[in-house]
Amino acid sequence: MELVKVNELGHGQIGHFMDRFLVSWEFVGGNDGCRCCGSGQDSVMEVRHMVDADWLYLSELTKSTNLENCQLEQAKRSVLLLKSIPVAARRSLPVMVNPEGRVVSIPSVGFSICKCLKVSVEFSPRVPLGGGYSSFL
Repeated sequence: MELVKVNELGHGQIGHFMDRFLVSWEFVGGNDGCRCCGSGQDSVMEVRHMVDADWLYLSELTKSTNLENCQLEQAKRSVLLLKSIPVAARRSLPVMVNPEGRVVSIPSVGFSICKCLKVSVEFSPRVPLGGGYSSFL
């Protein structure tokens, strides 16, 4: 797999977001595309910071009647988790959006609108948070 610094992330790539998060995405179960999120093997997803519109979108999803039960429960659980995160920290979370700009996943809280995709995020800072090498020891 190829490691890139991300704003956009292709299928099978692993990228650093904000020099703090390792982010990747792939299809589950050997699928090579998905209608619900509009992505395929050659698709590129955008990785960006969470904005207030994402929070509102997730809140609206919890009231939707068009979602399957598991997606609805996932949205509700994600809203509860996000409520417990301070606003400044919440705004630094990575969000995956498709080429049309629709939120596909907020991997830090385990939310994904699509069952075909597996989006992974791992907190892995390149530079110690306190600065300097001694912070790693």
